[in-house]
Amino acid sequence: QLFKFIITVESLPSYNEASAYISSKGSDNYRIISDNPFVSPVSLEALENYKLLYSSDTTRATVMGTSIPEVKIFEYKGNKNAEIQ
Repeated sequence: QLFKFIITVESLPSYNEASAYISSKGSDNYRIISDNPFVSPVSLEALENYKLLYSSDTTRATVMGTSIPEVKIFEYKGNKNAEIQ
């Protein structure tokens, strides 16, 4: 069984600086991570063409003052003829 341990933590102000830091190390033993599972450590584009159909009243967690519903169901409203990749 393989275990991975966090030995040191570096907080950097941007993704570009974090990426440059990792590149300068010359090793595959570095990762860009977030200590919060609800906050991405990298910029993400907003999803388009999705409509929220249902959001449960039951919450799973509260993150930065925002309640996270236990269940959300979305409908894709984009091009129905587009090839799924």
